[in-house]
Amino acid sequence: MRVKVFIFGTLFLIGNITLNAQLLVREGMVSVEEIATLSHGSSTVRDDLEAGLTQRGIDNNVAHDIVEDFLKENDVVAMLKMQNYLNVIKQVDYEMLINEIIIELLFGNAVDFSSYDTLVALTQRLYGVHLDAALLEQLMQVASVNQSLEVT
Repeated sequence: MRVKVFIFGTLFLIGNITLNAQLLVREGMVSVEEIATLSHGSSTVRDDLEAGLTQRGIDNNVAHDIVEDFLKENDVVAMLKMQNYLNVIKQVDYEMLINEIIIELLFGNAVDFSSYDTLVALTQRLYGVHLDAALLEQLMQVASVNQSLEVT
């Protein structure tokens, strides 16, 4: 079973990389913000979350602790899970996702990108409408790929 999940996850990841490469070729250039995000990697996510929490009135040390609890796993794995979600949900950009995660962290809710229920709830809040069957199927695939990324 793990072999099947690994193969499916690898194919899903390769498909996303290929699709993104084709989109970049069509659009011609990568924006400066995307280059900055790609070059800084997951530390940008950590910094963005901490900055967003402190802007909302949380102390720096407390914000750091909240983000550490959220990013318990490897930073690269957390970023891959977020990127898998963003690759499927084209209408949601990085900033929208970060803001939604910050709101959830402020209320003490866990955001698990390996959970289908969490992905559906997050997408419904960001879209504000009901989701169609095709999108729900894609979210199920993202959740299963993200589960395979977890270190056991």
